[in-house]
Amino acid sequence: MALNKKTTLIAALGALILPAAAKHHAVEPAAETKSCCDGLSGLYGVGYSSGNFTAADGSEGQADGITLGLRFDIADDTEIFFLYQDFENGGFNEATAVLRKSYDLIDGFTTKAGIGYGTQSLIGTPSSTAIVGELAIGTEIAGVGINLTYDHNFVIDSDADAINDDFATMHLVGIYPLSDSMNLWAAYEWQVSGDTFIEKDDVTSVGIGIRF
Repeated sequence: MALNKKTTLIAALGALILPAAAKHHAVEPAAETKSCCDGLSGLYGVGYSSGNFTAADGSEGQADGITLGLRFDIADDTEIFFLYQDFENGGFNEATAVLRKSYDLIDGFTTKAGIGYGTQSLIGTPSSTAIVGELAIGTEIAGVGINLTYDHNFVIDSDADAINDDFATMHLVGIYPLSDSMNLWAAYEWQVSGDTFIEKDDVTSVGIGIRF
């Protein structure tokens, strides 16, 4: 993978690539987030994804697919987030569920930490399962929410025919509000470490999010 390009991107954006902390974005302030006792609230997102991938044999290819996200707010500072990505109609997909907690450690930013479970599958057959550790930080700039999330997958089981070591990915997301209940989002994701059967060199996604 072209890691130098990814490293340069991080350095250039600096504080900008940090999960959105203000209202009208994926991460809402406590005043706008219902507790579990006030009824279910959260965010549903759907989008189109396109990316470049490298297989274990070194061959490279491009694939298109979909991204689905679902967030449930279960307390003022706690949420459950589900992410599903499918490429080439089931040829390769990933599913992750993470329990997140928010912390106001830096003025103007929201920091999150989470733990969860993730899977990768090839042609409908799981190639690996992992415990996922997550760190994220975000802010709002000129009305746009900016998120940077780091996921580290500690692989606990993998198919004998697949090469799946522990691996890590970065997710850079921008969120633009259309209304109190709807937003546009764009995301860029890349794998920063690990030897996997299918490596995500880079994936770009665009979509819409709806609050409930």
